[in-house]
Amino acid sequence: MNSWNQLLQNALIGTEKKPPEPAALSTDEELVPALQSIAGNTDLDAEEQLLQATALLFNFRQAGQTAQELKEMEYSIAEAETLPYCSAAAKDTLRELFEYQALGLFYYWIRHCAAAKRIAPPELVPLLLQLAAKNPELRDPIRVITGKRGEWLAQLNPDWQESKSLSLEESWEQGTTDQRVAALRQQRMENPEISRLWLTESWSKEAAAVKQKLLEAFDTALSDADLPFLESCLKDKSQKVQQQVLELIRQIPESELVSAYAQVVRSSLVIRKEKTLLGLSSKLSWEVKTPVEIHPDWRKQGLETVSNSKEFTDEEYILFQLLHWVPPTLLNELSGLGTIELIQALQKEKLKQWLPAIASAAVRFRNQDWINTLAEQSDSFLPVLIVALPPAKQDAYAKTWFTGKEEFFIPVFVNRETEWPAPLARQLMNYTAANPYQYTKSFYQQLMHLLPLEGASWLDQFDPPEGYQRHYWQSIKEEIQPLFDLKKRIQQSFNA
Repeated sequence: MNSWNQLLQNALIGTEKKPPEPAALSTDEELVPALQSIAGNTDLDAEEQLLQATALLFNFRQAGQTAQELKEMEYSIAEAETLPYCSAAAKDTLRELFEYQALGLFYYWIRHCAAAKRIAPPELVPLLLQLAAKNPELRDPIRVITGKRGEWLAQLNPDWQESKSLSLEESWEQGTTDQRVAALRQQRMENPEISRLWLTESWSKEAAAVKQKLLEAFDTALSDADLPFLESCLKDKSQKVQQQVLELIRQIPESELVSAYAQVVRSSLVIRKEKTLLGLSSKLSWEVKTPVEIHPDWRKQGLETVSNSKEFTDEEYILFQLLHWVPPTLLNELSGLGTIELIQALQKEKLKQWLPAIASAAVRFRNQDWINTLAEQSDSFLPVLIVALPPAKQDAYAKTWFTGKEEFFIPVFVNRETEWPAPLARQLMNYTAANPYQYTKSFYQQLMHLLPLEGASWLDQFDPPEGYQRHYWQSIKEEIQPLFDLKKRIQQSFNA
């Protein structure tokens, strides 16, 4: 409409430079009288005339629009469900969950629904798809319990598109960065060769930040077959990418770099079991020969040549770093001792300052025997072991070391998929209750699926040391008490 564009020009240029002419704005017979009336009203200044003419034309345009006519509209209907809906009691608990927004209990409800081979009621499927769109970690579980209606609805709303099932190839080629990372990690487990081909073909097109995220997924199922690709990536322009690639190469025992590290350790470290003076017992001799010869490039790659610890000389500190990057079985080879005997000997001879490097190597090279033995035999706390231990051994390790070391354990335990054992849960809750400003109501809402139901009976027993902490814990306790009740009813609704 030219009249509308003319009014916009009046407004942009200014009424002083370009006064409006309402009477000349439209040739539409229905509008002419009203526009002439505005133009002929001498009580109105130019600005008022512009505003009145604009209001008139705006409403005319709105009223005069005709809806688009679709002669043929394509539509589909959802397929029939193959699973029964959940019970009325389960539906009621799901409705309550949307009021509380306790993410941990959504996990709990979804897991129970899937285990019972039931699906969510149709009227709540849109809310579940919306929840999946906001919480990517819930997409796959929610897809399972929203059935055929969920698949159908996900196709109709762009915001829910990511809720529909994609193959690994589709996720890699079309997905968001997070989806591509997940697809690459899954493909690494299923077919490392194909995953390597994916990354090789796309590498030159990826941004540095994306490369870093993709490399995080690439450390699954590493082998010497990955070395040619990884070594080619050392020439990447990004130093952060180079360093990340270097860390991956350091996890492959067959790499030239790890072999070179091992050769230096062999030539620099002498481990012997020697008889004592009277020959009645033996002791471990751990000697670092000097100088420790290293490749000049290793300094550029992060190896420090000056000790930052009173426990090590410069030469010992170089060797301490190299022990992070060689398989711990090399120490069995050099000493001729079994793992338990070697660990015990290091502690007996007051050489346990070397254990953190050995523990790091055990985790790096995924040597579960060394990991488990260090956790069981070491009288020093080695935090790097926690994430590498299986859940049952994590619990045992926490039983020994949790008090005073809580901040090392909690980030690992919050990623559990199953409930915490009662003794561990009580320890965790006792600590978090004493730190209510750090572990707020939101913390418990996220993790209610991990807290055993008996945790509800402990809430009144926790007593933070300071008055202000006690007051804040009281408010948190009142918020999470109903969540325990809701969790119990979720369990009952699916067990009935």
